[in-house]
Amino acid sequence: MRGSVQTPGDFSFDAFMAPTEQVFTALFKGELRAILFPSIQADSPAMLFNRDKVDAIALLPREEVRELEEDEAP
Repeated sequence: MRGSVQTPGDFSFDAFMAPTEQVFTALFKGELRAILFPSIQADSPAMLFNRDKVDAIALLPREEVRELEEDEAP
């Protein structure tokens, strides 16, 4: 899965993954690709994902985020 999460202030992994009653979190501009079948892909303006199933999160550099936003502009 790849996309954007919105958090208040600076991103904090500990705060983002802290146990709460809300198991599902919104992922905006979401992409879903199957690792074993890369030709299978799903895109959506918003997706929900189960935080209990997350093993790792990677942050993109700001430059790469800007490039992605420019690619989406009409």
